[in-house]
Amino acid sequence: MIAFWALAAGMTAAALAFILVPLLRPRAARGPSMEDANLEVLGFATQAAFLLANGIEQLAGAATNDVERVRLAGEARRLMMPGEMGESFKVMALGRDYEAPLSGFAVQDLRRLL
Repeated sequence: MIAFWALAAGMTAAALAFILVPLLRPRAARGPSMEDANLEVLGFATQAAFLLANGIEQLAGAATNDVERVRLAGEARRLMMPGEMGESFKVMALGRDYEAPLSGFAVQDLRRLL
């Protein structure tokens, strides 16, 4: 019975070490901030809006046969649907001294939410 408790204590200590040691390590120094690098946000949108603005529909519609068209439609759906990746992932463009409009943010630009 003592061997069991000793083994359990040892396993608990090992598990805690795997959890606590990474938390106690000093964190790596961060790079310069956006402001330090003199960058501004040029556009911010959901992945779905960005892909729509850049013509994903034409890409999916350019399939040469039905099998490829169905496959591409499924992949586009996965990339764009809110329940999949469309709303979960965001796209941000950073730049310096750039005034031209970015076509990827023509459908949606969420900079006001930042």
